Amino acid sequence: MTPEQRDFGARMFAALANPSRLRILEHLAHAPASVSEIAEAAGLKQSITSQHLAALLNAGVLVCTPSGNQRIYSLRGPRISRILELVEEFYEVHLNSLRRMLAAHS
Repeated sequence: MTPEQRDFGARMFAALANPSRLRILEHLAHAPASVSEIAEAAGLKQSITSQHLAALLNAGVLVCTPSGNQRIYSLRGPRISRILELVEEFYEVHLNSLRRMLAAHS
């Protein structure tokens, strides 16, 4: 990786290091949505949702498209969904490893 790529990765992963932001991304993986739709789906106040969306936008994870008097947010490409899938896969591998360790010590 180049230094620029490492810096970008660090900013992106810092933005993803929040459970509420991951919930937002999971929702947007299904379809683009407005702030109010995202807030409702994530169970967050609209003001907090806006702050999370700003962090995700600044990290390059989302795109925002004006639509009338609303702003519609969407993932910046399918690779963001793939990152979420990889987290799920890694969690399962980690969980299975812990189960094997526990079984070996029982």
